[in-house]
Amino acid sequence: MAPRRPTGLAERLAPHVPRRFDPAVYAWWLRRPARWPWVRRQGGRAGVDGPVVTHGRRRTAQLAPIVERLATLLVVGHDLRAAVEHVVGTGRGPVVAELAPVATQLAAGVPAAAAVRSWARRASCPHVAQLAADLRGCAGVTDTAGVLERHARLLRRQVLRDQLRTLRRRTAVLWLAALVTCATTAVVVAA
Repeated sequence: MAPRRPTGLAERLAPHVPRRFDPAVYAWWLRRPARWPWVRRQGGRAGVDGPVVTHGRRRTAQLAPIVERLATLLVVGHDLRAAVEHVVGTGRGPVVAELAPVATQLAAGVPAAAAVRSWARRASCPHVAQLAADLRGCAGVTDTAGVLERHARLLRRQVLRDQLRTLRRRTAVLWLAALVTCATTAVVVAA
């Protein structure tokens, strides 16, 4: 019988990644550009001065790599407390700031499901609430890693759907502008 082939990214990378992460080498966040692309521009128009993204989409885009990073750390061999502490210690942004009390609660001995449930109450985010509900039934680290990987995949899909929706809208606007330009040129040439 053939051995089971690893399917998740964390499973495939586990043999190649050391147990402890050096933030200088394995930094999972982007270096801060002059302006974040999802920051709302004051007085600007969407698509002209830069993309304007709603709070929910921005939060999903920030939550996806954090959940993915937690899943990777669990698969590599960290427990949930150490993984959350590592993400809080090396990450940045509002979602990481919301995750800091979870690290404190886990260090104090609060069960993981209760700590994530309190995060869901504070964040009032449906993705975090669903994650908390799914983590409630986890018995071990492997179950927790599986749940986190599944949520990371779902969040990545949601981010891609939002990006595709934005691109389709922009493409439709460009086609409409091209159609108007062609019609105006035809009227001017015919006259």
